[in-house]
Amino acid sequence: MIIQRQTGFTLLEVLVTMVVVGLGLLGQAALMAQSSKSNNSAYYRTQASLLASDYLERMRINLINAMANCYDTPIVGTPTCTTTIQGFERTDWLNNVSSMLPGGQATVTTTTNNVVITISWTELSKGASTTGGAITTTFTTDSTL
Repeated sequence: MIIQRQTGFTLLEVLVTMVVVGLGLLGQAALMAQSSKSNNSAYYRTQASLLASDYLERMRINLINAMANCYDTPIVGTPTCTTTIQGFERTDWLNNVSSMLPGGQATVTTTTNNVVITISWTELSKGASTTGGAITTTFTTDSTL
């Protein structure tokens, strides 16, 4: 009986295994990148929610001036404010919005005892590079003073 030796089969198995493992690692890297973008988006939404709550509390502490539209941004007309603290608070809060959120901007509108706070910022869209593909995300809070 003649015994034949097979040569090269183990090398082929190793190459196929490397390709399969390589594809798995690429998939995992893509999943990690998407997870990171989702985490950033959730972080920005949380920051916007906290900023809106902060400004609502500032308005509720100084209710008379808040109902006189002294906390609105941008300032429309000439509100009759009894103190100047709301000017400092408005500036401080707008600075917080712009520093905590990329491209952060905010508007506040008061009608009677209802307040609408809109905060917007820019985020990278899915699959976008750092040089383009930014989208604007908006967070709106409607509350009663």
